[in-house]
Amino acid sequence: MTGNAILGTTAAIVGNTLTADKALSTLPVAIQMTGTMLATVPAALLMARIGRRGGFWAGTAIGVPGLPSPPWRSLPNPSRCSAPEPC
Repeated sequence: MTGNAILGTTAAIVGNTLTADKALSTLPVAIQMTGTMLATVPAALLMARIGRRGGFWAGTAIGVPGLPSPPWRSLPNPSRCSAPEPC
């Protein structure tokens, strides 16, 4: 519970400094929370059918394909940037 409060507060502050449109500063957190809410009921129904261990492994199997493309790969690499050219 404390983690979500800290996440909401810090994400709003960071988003407010990073975005030009201040109305969109909490959009990423809102999308994350909405996705969590939408996935909770199907996950519970799946675990009721195949058990907690099977539900865990099913969730792991769904999440593993995202490993090869972590989000920080899309960020510019400062070590490859030169001074006259932007990253």
